[in-house]
Amino acid sequence: MGPLILFGTGRVLYSLIERRDKWFVLLEFVSSAIFLFVGLILLRIHQNAVRSVSIGILFLITGLISRIIIPLHPSEAGGDGVKDSKKIVPIGIIDFVWICVMGATIAIIAFTWGVIPFVDIKQKGMSPEYYKKLFEITVFLLGKTIDSVFLLGGVLAACMSILWSGQIWRESEEKSRKQYVFTTISAIKMVVAYFIVILNALVWIGIPLYQKMNELAEVLK
Repeated sequence: MGPLILFGTGRVLYSLIERRDKWFVLLEFVSSAIFLFVGLILLRIHQNAVRSVSIGILFLITGLISRIIIPLHPSEAGGDGVKDSKKIVPIGIIDFVWICVMGATIAIIAFTWGVIPFVDIKQKGMSPEYYKKLFEITVFLLGKTIDSVFLLGGVLAACMSILWSGQIWRESEEKSRKQYVFTTISAIKMVVAYFIVILNALVWIGIPLYQKMNELAEVLK
């Protein structure tokens, strides 16, 4: 239940960075509540892959539905400065990508709840080779988890360099100042989304792997 709460709350905070309009905020809280309660039901699914995909899709649907029902042109493309409804894009590229990244992360976390080495590894009668192999797998997965944090950080840095490539903060025109505001909002959203992802990845994947690694190291002594 912990990841559901963290991701649901994190997504609301992520959305509030750009949007504070009453009906959207209300709808976002409702969709997050739906994600939490339906997610609790999906957690009972025993098949790891089905449980993982179901929760990931649920996160995507509940994360995008608010933006589809109450659309607002994305901040990276001018925000509410675009008044013509025919030109409004309900889901911006930043929202789509980072909500997908968050959805993929919680899907991976949901998958790990039923697989080795995340489940109980204290089995009687197993050979030392079994524990050694399990230790190697745990170390490998822990290393990949840490690598993914830095890899995603590199992607974030690349996105930032693209977002700020025009050096609009040096311009004094009113249009440039408005663009600077929208660009800053987009940058903050990406940073918040990044920390939501890595926080959950480290808490629900990294720390359990580290604990299992230490447990196996004791067994192998």
